[in-house]
Amino acid sequence: MIGCTGSCHNGRCINGTCVCNAGWSGNQDLWTQDLSRWGGPVLNCPTPVKVLQVAWAIYLFLAVLLWLMMLVSIRQQWRKYQDLKNAGKVKHWFEHFPLAYLLLIFFVVLPTIVACSIVKLASQDLSELVGATTAATVVFTITLFTCPSIIAFFMVRALNTFAFSGLDNVARVHSLKVFCRAVNWLFVVAAATIILSGLYPVVSLSKSPFENQDFHKFCTQLYVMQLINGHILLSLAAAMMGGRITVAMNGIISNRLDLALRTNQSDIFASVASLRRTRLKICLVFASCSVGALCNAGLLATAEVVGDYLLFIGIAYDTQNMIAITLAYSSVLSYTAVPAFSFRSTVCRSAAANTAAATGNRNTAVEGVDLEQPQDAPQEPNELEPDRARELQPEQRVELQAEQIVEVQPEQTVDLQLEQTVDLQPERREEPQVGRREGWDIGGPAHLAC
Repeated sequence: MIGCTGSCHNGRCINGTCVCNAGWSGNQDLWTQDLSRWGGPVLNCPTPVKVLQVAWAIYLFLAVLLWLMMLVSIRQQWRKYQDLKNAGKVKHWFEHFPLAYLLLIFFVVLPTIVACSIVKLASQDLSELVGATTAATVVFTITLFTCPSIIAFFMVRALNTFAFSGLDNVARVHSLKVFCRAVNWLFVVAAATIILSGLYPVVSLSKSPFENQDFHKFCTQLYVMQLINGHILLSLAAAMMGGRITVAMNGIISNRLDLALRTNQSDIFASVASLRRTRLKICLVFASCSVGALCNAGLLATAEVVGDYLLFIGIAYDTQNMIAITLAYSSVLSYTAVPAFSFRSTVCRSAAANTAAATGNRNTAVEGVDLEQPQDAPQEPNELEPDRARELQPEQRVELQAEQIVEVQPEQTVDLQLEQTVDLQPERREEPQVGRREGWDIGGPAHLAC
């Protein structure tokens, strides 16, 4: 007969059943140790009830907070969609990926996390168990199927958007395409491995935990092994994708900064700060995914290798929701324009202004341009001053044709084409609108290529 054998974790074994210490319970996900509702004993007490209740309350709070914050993000992307629609570039809202992605997070990902939290917190001593009770198993399966799938679209989209930007060596294009294709497939395999692991709790739900204790343990071990492999592959793929995006955006920033230094236009200097903020936001998604997946894989591997730790596998399930919340936050913020204010930039701007006033040298103030100013800061006209144009080298001058000069009324804006910009060297030119149409804040004039 199944029962404790003289001792149990966090309790005392009395007459073949565990009497748990205060604050501990045998209820846990995936492989429950409390079989009392099925007519069996309590085998162990692996669940710290108060700790996990606080954790689920935090998940619920963060999900609701992100829900409220996303109203700003959705409003911003809706305006961008309206601009694109008026320009004839898109017809439907789902063609604007940032808006579609934010709506999926708002209406699918966050509700499933909220549902998981409510199901857990509403049950006494966390008695709703994944793999043993219906409500917890259903919301767990939906969460595991939807969250990785939706966030995976964002990460693959980000790689395909920026992978070839800032690339000076044309000969590397083919090898870079092969690299991106391989990384995309690695990421898809990792995501599919994690998603399909959600089938094991559904299978074990059909069997009684008391009469089929070994079957539940076997399903748990398969689930853990598959998640370990999936998280390791995910960590590797996210690190490779994030690394390539970082290198590409560094190239973009270098080109943009070179253009700003040669033209001395404050709006282009400000766009460098926008690019740096966007780089930080996007890379944060991949860094948090890689680190979180690797840590969770280590936790699961410890539970699998050390036999006694498998009793605490339910805690590892609770930590997966923190990864989903973190990725949701970082990816949503990458599509949200948040004004950035920096004490350092304020000091630098004041020092540069004082230096320029003392020396009377106009060019001195260029060194103190605020690279952290928000994108909505006032911008100077997109033209070179006559004395500055004479100082440039012949190959650096702006080649403006007579037909390219447009007389603009104060209430009008002009959509310039790429050929109206500075005549850069061929290897410096890049495809226009990289990242801008995707909804990321890359700053600068509307015609400026990323």
